[in-house]
Amino acid sequence: MLTCIALCCFILGFGLSVGRYRNWHWSYSPARTTTADRFVWGLVRTYRLGKILENQREHMHASAANTITGHVDTGLMEPINVVLILGESTRAASMHCYGYSLPTTPKLDELRSRGEIAVFTDVVSPSNATIASTQAMLTFYTNEQDKEQWHEYPDLVSVMKHGGFTTAWVTNQECSGGPWSVQQLFGSAADTLTGNAYRLHQTNDMFLSDSLFYDERILPNLLSFEQIAPKHRRPRGLFSVVHLMGSHAGYANRYPASFARFGTKDIPGTLAEGRKTKIAEYANSVLYNDHVVAEIFKRYSQSRSIVIYVSDHGETLFDDKRHPDFAGHAGNTLPDNVVRIPFIVYLSDSLRKEAPELWQQILKAQDQPVMTDLLPNIFTGLLGIETKYSRPELNVFSPQYNPKRQRMVIAVDGAKRVFPALHRSAQ
Repeated sequence: MLTCIALCCFILGFGLSVGRYRNWHWSYSPARTTTADRFVWGLVRTYRLGKILENQREHMHASAANTITGHVDTGLMEPINVVLILGESTRAASMHCYGYSLPTTPKLDELRSRGEIAVFTDVVSPSNATIASTQAMLTFYTNEQDKEQWHEYPDLVSVMKHGGFTTAWVTNQECSGGPWSVQQLFGSAADTLTGNAYRLHQTNDMFLSDSLFYDERILPNLLSFEQIAPKHRRPRGLFSVVHLMGSHAGYANRYPASFARFGTKDIPGTLAEGRKTKIAEYANSVLYNDHVVAEIFKRYSQSRSIVIYVSDHGETLFDDKRHPDFAGHAGNTLPDNVVRIPFIVYLSDSLRKEAPELWQQILKAQDQPVMTDLLPNIFTGLLGIETKYSRPELNVFSPQYNPKRQRMVIAVDGAKRVFPALHRSAQ
């Protein structure tokens, strides 16, 4: 009986809420609504937002079909493996290869000493959160067009597909998240969408803390052109995006116990013990990330491959002067460590020998100021794909690169900050 009464009340409240919603449409005062009103409003708003994002995504993917205007012979033999490792919340300031005091990147340090990677020293992300950053990193939209919409520009995965590459998106992040997840916005354009989360059929609630989702679990899912069935191959090679969990919040959940090398005793300063613990956990996540990224490089070392590792944004660890009690990212501030990120380029031995001029060009560019909204121009320029949006001055590997370009970083709430070059000699 009570259940029936409760159900009738809910239906009545739902009906009244729908009626009010139809009268209010998008103008309403949340303070004057009931719980049922807010429930209905949330459902309708989520549905409408989802439909808007789906339409934006489809428009973005479709626009790539008419984007390519030609091809330039780069001298690279094909087919080739081209890989973008998209890290998560990893800041340059906590990596030993960027000058951090703790030895958090032993494997990258070794690769660097052997001359196998190029470590770019002055790189910032377009924003301070994943979605806002990737909307610029993975489309031809740049922050210079901030009065336009990101979805009015073609996405990198679709352009690579139309440019003659088989495409894959391999993720260790959630396989749910609706139309606003990175996987659904950008990964859905790939020929293959796979990864640890998909194999285990896990959802967003699970990936944040489950040990099954350590990033090395994604290694068996990595693809090379040679593994693609002939009938599914495109002639130029394979372009893959590998999306990691990296150093996402919940730092202690990002690495197995064998990588818990640093503790509070290793963290200098007079911070409270709890804060030192969090910083040490973050350092351990960076140490583990070093292992995973090096393993991905290794997987492509025996084939003709170019791999670029970059993080979506950085992180603040109680070192933002405006918000000294905060660890994380997003919000309305843009401190250095939230946007200064790693950018590392690896060429397999066979490719370095085949294209020594390209490798030297990459090495020479290591101290150039970069913002990662340039990634589509970098990849298409590297591979000789000409598009309506191609701008050689936005390809850091090109002799025509413009190091004086203003790097305007835009926070999720619209706050802006210009990041000048760190090195005068680069300008």
